[in-house]
Amino acid sequence: MPLTQILDRIFDYKLKRVEATPIPGIDITSMMVDSPIPFRLHKLWFELLEPEIKTWSDKERTIPALIEPADAQTLKLPRYKLHSTTNTAPYMNNIGVWEFVAH
Repeated sequence: MPLTQILDRIFDYKLKRVEATPIPGIDITSMMVDSPIPFRLHKLWFELLEPEIKTWSDKERTIPALIEPADAQTLKLPRYKLHSTTNTAPYMNNIGVWEFVAH
């Protein structure tokens, strides 16, 4: 996930916050990602981490191989079954994971 996608997500959190509860002195039309608006960092942490450790019980990747759910508020990681090294369940996640490209 490129940095711009993370910044877009942070901006979206902040925008939703201001739309739900206006903050005096904050104008939505001039708001930027670094505007001092609180947002749920725990939620961002979970949304960035979860695809990296998720595994699936089926080839179609519709049934998570979840052992224990996460709690973003307490930063408790979700627990998934370890992925197989062969072409059998549980399968490694390849949806929404970070891709690092060397330049």
